[in-house]
Amino acid sequence: MDLARCARCGGDESDLVAERSFDVAGHSFTAELPARRCAACGQLSFRPDALERLELLAASKLAEAGENTGEAFRFMRRALGMPAAELAPLLGISADALARWDRADYVYKSAVELVGGLILGKLKGEHLSDPSAALDILLAYHAPRPLAKAVRLDWREGQQVG
Repeated sequence: MDLARCARCGGDESDLVAERSFDVAGHSFTAELPARRCAACGQLSFRPDALERLELLAASKLAEAGENTGEAFRFMRRALGMPAAELAPLLGISADALARWDRADYVYKSAVELVGGLILGKLKGEHLSDPSAALDILLAYHAPRPLAKAVRLDWREGQQVG
């Protein structure tokens, strides 16, 4: 058992696997992730790399399903981790327009496709600043697949384990 100190109280932490859930655009995403729990105060903390990957996976599922609400788009672009100043030119809009899309009822399908392609590219380890890295993936979005209301994810999906 790997022991560490709790950032909150200084108590001993131990490794475990815990369930993490969150809701986005009417869908609930759940996965089991590596975590640490403090024996003294009970504080639970998840590995940052596992949380980042989980958000990317959820964002890819939203994009694959063609979810084009402002809430879904905002989640996808934040999971992508690309600043608005870099993403907006790829979409052919200003950073201000991109911020307005975050609050919109509807975001253009082509924007969701591009961001979804960039997300899948990031999951595959491709360089994000090159939009051509995502072009081969975009064809998959021409026929969106329905997304269940509750989605179970494996944060290691697509990674070599071991």
